[in-house]
Amino acid sequence: MNSVDLRIDKPSKSVVVTKAYLGGIDLENAILYRANLSGANLSRANLHRANLGSAQLKETVLYEANLEKADLFEVDLERAKMQGANLVRAALYEANLKQAHMSKADLTGANLEKSNLTQAILTGANLSETNLKEADLTDALVTCEQLRQSKTLEGAILPDGTKVPEGVDYEEWRSSHI
Repeated sequence: MNSVDLRIDKPSKSVVVTKAYLGGIDLENAILYRANLSGANLSRANLHRANLGSAQLKETVLYEANLEKADLFEVDLERAKMQGANLVRAALYEANLKQAHMSKADLTGANLEKSNLTQAILTGANLSETNLKEADLTDALVTCEQLRQSKTLEGAILPDGTKVPEGVDYEEWRSSHI
């Protein structure tokens, strides 16, 4: 088994673990605020209710990871591999998910308000009751049917660049435009 380079960054007092294999690790309720886990492999890890606010998770592998009810406020998940991940009711407010691969992920009830999903792959992902208010979905791979499942898209930028108007009857707009 490979050793893990775990250290505390003194200026920010945050955990730094980069490019480590942590597959299957149990980090339920862990406080990893501002942690740097970039490039780490957290496949099938349990991060249920973990606090990963403002964490750096660029290019992190979270294949089939459990992130249910995790706090991912302002997290950087650019180019993360999250196929099949459980993100039910996760808080991804203002998250950077640019080019993230989330095919077959379960995002039921997740809050993705003001998140960057530019070029994200959402093929087969469950977006039921997801808050996509003011999210940027430019060039994302997602179907109209998936978007119809969301709770709101008010103010969001759709994959084709269309901006959903704010202050309109969202249900009425959605039924005629998506």
